[in-house]
Amino acid sequence: MKKDTKFDNERQLLLLKKYYQVDEENKIITINVHYDKASDFLNTSIGNNNNPIIRDEALENVNNIIQSIPVVYKVRINFDIKDYENYNPKNIIQSFNDTLELNQYTSRRLRQRKNLIAATLILVGVILLCFMVIGKNKIWFGEGIKAEVIAETINIAAWVFVWEAVSMLFLEKSEQKIFALRIRTRVSEISMLETDRNNILACETAEAIFGKWDNESKLKRYSKMATLISSMILIFTSFYTLYSLITGIITNTFSGFFLIVVIVVSIISILAYFFAGIAGLRNYIGKINGISKFMGIYVAILIVNYVITIIGQITNSNLSIIFSTIGSVVINFLYISGYIIDKYYKR
Repeated sequence: MKKDTKFDNERQLLLLKKYYQVDEENKIITINVHYDKASDFLNTSIGNNNNPIIRDEALENVNNIIQSIPVVYKVRINFDIKDYENYNPKNIIQSFNDTLELNQYTSRRLRQRKNLIAATLILVGVILLCFMVIGKNKIWFGEGIKAEVIAETINIAAWVFVWEAVSMLFLEKSEQKIFALRIRTRVSEISMLETDRNNILACETAEAIFGKWDNESKLKRYSKMATLISSMILIFTSFYTLYSLITGIITNTFSGFFLIVVIVVSIISILAYFFAGIAGLRNYIGKINGISKFMGIYVAILIVNYVITIIGQITNSNLSIIFSTIGSVVINFLYISGYIIDKYYKR
């Protein structure tokens, strides 16, 4: 006969009951965390003394305890403090929430920084791979074993950059983000107790506490990633356009007045792609000043270019041009939508 329990190990249940209050029916485990003074729980050496933040050690202690609780159980945390030292218990609960929220903003910035570094590493890796392929085809490295060694060295270096980016994105975890997620999903209630009388001085549910957070919406996260990806591609496009221009000049593909036109247009395109990419990256990390203002101008140019491109496609059915245009439209759509959502969608 199957036992009515969510525990894989009965010994674990016995141990938890020994140290904590276990409500098997409602699936809640109550944890009492004891402090002699409020200053042992609060970091009074930093910030406003009237509203100090929570000590890192206190948060780490809570985190370690929650990890020992089975995921099918919610956790009720009771902070049992003997001397509140004139601090308001309700304000302490608010400080607990504020500290976690501030950590989330820090985690968000670190995540953006990590994504930016990873994207840069991938860009460098792709440029090196393109350099290797083109170099082999153009016989830049010479011939024979020497050329193979140079090409293979560049290939290895390129993949080192790519795999380093992959490890940053998927293998390195943010402890702050994991802790905040664990608190939000595992904690049901937070209370401040009066030790002598075992009286609840202040209490709030997790929903009430974390509902105040300014959470970044999925659409906002999309706009950030769209801006990051399209900006990196635009920077890559600027280098590729420069390569195409140099190749065209060396091979005498263009001549006369047409050569001058191509050089002028290519230089304008290179600068536009490069600075638009840099502006997008600065916008991604929140530096909306200086060159990042160029992003809005470039978006306006892209919208005009869309109209011209659509008209051109109506009169030209060349397959290679169509595919090239589709790729350009996708990249520019990411850039434009990322800019518009980030600028005008405030949630």
